[in-house]
Amino acid sequence: MHPISAIPDNFRVRKNNPTLQLITADAESKANELLMHVPRAEVLVEAGEMKGRDFVPAHSMAMAGIGNEHYETLDLDLSAALDFLERNTNTLPENKKPGWYLIRYEGTILGWAKSTAQGWKNHYPMNWRLRDRNKK
Repeated sequence: MHPISAIPDNFRVRKNNPTLQLITADAESKANELLMHVPRAEVLVEAGEMKGRDFVPAHSMAMAGIGNEHYETLDLDLSAALDFLERNTNTLPENKKPGWYLIRYEGTILGWAKSTAQGWKNHYPMNWRLRDRNKK
């Protein structure tokens, strides 16, 4: 199943080059009205973008919980979760099937990682990464 086809029926997908954005069906008419008067208003949740034939989910989609039930979740211990937040992938489990995974610590979604033939790709936002974890 393509991730965009997994979006619940009460959401609408809009293409805003290069990203895909989501809005609830109930809010769509009011959002259109607002966007006519304030074109730069942020009324949509970024879903992700298409890169070639691949859909790359946005961090905000994970945080919003939209469509998350269609992805496998990796539950990490504290040390591995902190590594993930530093954008380190060395402690993620090996031999996982290729694809997107939601990374979680004690029930809280942290973000996305992708398992590839070359190894893990951490998609936690670079400007949010944990720095100086061991600094005292």
